[in-house]
Amino acid sequence: MLTITVGDPAIPWTRLNPQSDSKRVVLHQGGSQRVIGTTEEIIEWIEFGGKPALWRTQTLETDLWPSRTGITVVERATFAPLAHREHSGEQIVSIEYSGTVVRGSRQLPSGQGVPIQAVLPGPAFELHSVEMILRLLPLGEGFAARLPAYSAHREGLFWVALRATGQERVDAGGGRAVDAWVVEVDFGPTRQTYWVGGEPPELLRQSSLLEDGAVLAFVR
Repeated sequence: MLTITVGDPAIPWTRLNPQSDSKRVVLHQGGSQRVIGTTEEIIEWIEFGGKPALWRTQTLETDLWPSRTGITVVERATFAPLAHREHSGEQIVSIEYSGTVVRGSRQLPSGQGVPIQAVLPGPAFELHSVEMILRLLPLGEGFAARLPAYSAHREGLFWVALRATGQERVDAGGGRAVDAWVVEVDFGPTRQTYWVGGEPPELLRQSSLLEDGAVLAFVR
């Protein structure tokens, strides 16, 4: 299994270009399915603290859960994390990275602010940048890798494991169908499955198994 590190020279970090995407959020439950919302992603090139950076904004609107907006900022050249902010319902999490030092706060629904501070044992990725990293990996038969990531929600560092399990033909939107690698990603105890394909590679679809056995899918 490969270990991917921040700035790993084997990964073409600067290949990820500005882009936008929207998907339907579909709930599969009890033998039926229904559209419950939408998700949108925008990736932009910016300057952040004097460094060329990627700014990713992701929004989620559904009938079942509070609206969520997440912003993740990483260095373009290495994917070293710079900042992350998430607004979900009445809770706001905001952190900034300075090397291996993480500082920020979590604002609770009560309005109380809880400080977040950590010193990581070594360079690590921001957890929410993994979906961008997926589009840069040399996916293929037997591909397996892991990478270290920090999560403000879990207030800790853990290993994210990735494994390509095969290829499928999937709807890429706009009347297109493309071959995509199916990649299982274990975020600690939580597994999500992604379909990555096209040229340049796109995140075409994703799904996750909920605690009640239902499947939540993001599709074009």
